[in-house]
Amino acid sequence: QKAADKDSAIQAGDTMCPCLTAEQLDSSKGGYFPEKIYEEKVNGKKVKFLPECNDPSKEWKFPKDLGIGKCDNMDTLPPFCGSGTQTSPKRWTSDWMCQAKFCHVDPDNCPDDWVISGNLFPGLAFSYRTCLPDDASDAQKSRAMHETGILRKYHRAYHCAADETDPNLQKAADKDSAIQAGDTMCPCLTAEQL
Repeated sequence: QKAADKDSAIQAGDTMCPCLTAEQLDSSKGGYFPEKIYEEKVNGKKVKFLPECNDPSKEWKFPKDLGIGKCDNMDTLPPFCGSGTQTSPKRWTSDWMCQAKFCHVDPDNCPDDWVISGNLFPGLAFSYRTCLPDDASDAQKSRAMHETGILRKYHRAYHCAADETDPNLQKAADKDSAIQAGDTMCPCLTAEQL
C-alpha cells in the first residue's frame, strides 16, 4: 500500500507544485483554466487537439487528460514525438523532451522557477520539475531545471503544432501582448528591452 501511495503522489506532482485536476479546468463547473478551446469530440470521445500551423485543416489529437491530474510525457505522440514517419512525425529532436514527464500546473501554487507558461496550450502552464520522483538525482533535477530555463527564456505561445510559429500567428500574438502590456502609467517591458 505504501508503494501505491508513493506512486500516486508522484503522479499528482510534487506537493510544492501539484498537477491541475480536471475540476480546475473550464470544462468542469467552477473550473477556470482553459481547456474547452483545445477540446473536441472524436467518435464520441473528448480529445485535446492542435491544428497544424501551416495547414489548419490538419489537426493533431492528444489524450484529453494529457498532463491533467497526473504526470505524462509526449513519447509516441505525433507530431512532436511520433515514430518519425510522414503520418507520425517526430519534430522534437531531443529524446529527453519526449520522455520527460510533465503536468499542467497553477503557477500561483508552484515555485516560480519550476513553471513554464503554456506554449503548446496557452493558458495551461506546465512543469517538468514537479514530476520528478522524490529520489531524483541531482543530475535529473539539474536537467529539468536547465530545460525549464531554456523554455522560459525562449517561450512562444503556439496555439498550433509546428517546428516554428507561423509568422501571422506570431504577429497576432505580439499584437495581443501589446494590447495587454500593462497600464500606460506602468507598461510591461517588451522582449526587446530584456
